[in-house]
Amino acid sequence: MVRFLVPLLKRPNVAVHLDGTGSAVWKACDGRATVLEIAGTVYAQLGGDRDAMDARGAEFIRRLDREGYIRLQGLPVMLLPGN
Repeated sequence: MVRFLVPLLKRPNVAVHLDGTGSAVWKACDGRATVLEIAGTVYAQLGGDRDAMDARGAEFIRRLDREGYIRLQGLPVMLLPGN
């Protein structure tokens, strides 16, 4: 994915297709919300199994951090749910 996205990120406009969970997580990343607050927002919007939603959302957030789309502050990434 990185090999595919890096050349695209050098362009002024980039489109990335996200599923419902990924889209809800991305929209909730406002620079102030904690990972748990983001998980709560996503769960409130989409419902489903809370533990599974927390784990999936945390993995997506870890990936966003690893790939440089966001910067996590505070707890180390390894302490996020699902790790």
